[in-house]
Amino acid sequence: EVIYPERLGAIVAKNALLGGNIHAIADIARNLQLVELTVTRASPVRGYTLAELELPGESRLLAFGKSDGSLRVPDPDDTLEEGDKLVILAAFDKLGDVRSVVVGETEHATAGGD
Repeated sequence: EVIYPERLGAIVAKNALLGGNIHAIADIARNLQLVELTVTRASPVRGYTLAELELPGESRLLAFGKSDGSLRVPDPDDTLEEGDKLVILAAFDKLGDVRSVVVGETEHATAGGD
């Protein structure tokens, strides 16, 4: 496995910018990023099922985990509760919208592409 320190450094820097409830996992392509978000008490989707979750265009839910469990393939019947984790693939310019939907906050900067 090849490890690129400059890529690791970029992800760490993005996480510092993004703040607590959203973590960059990887840049998948020039315009796509894989992020993990944590459902908060203020989340507008808390109490919804995954089937009811409406993410912005150019974003997809890839994995889901309850606050006390590991990540797994999403089940449409799972209910979103505080502390649950969602792994989402999104276009850089949609990360702010994804954060607003899942986390319910917009005060932190959103890391972007170029």
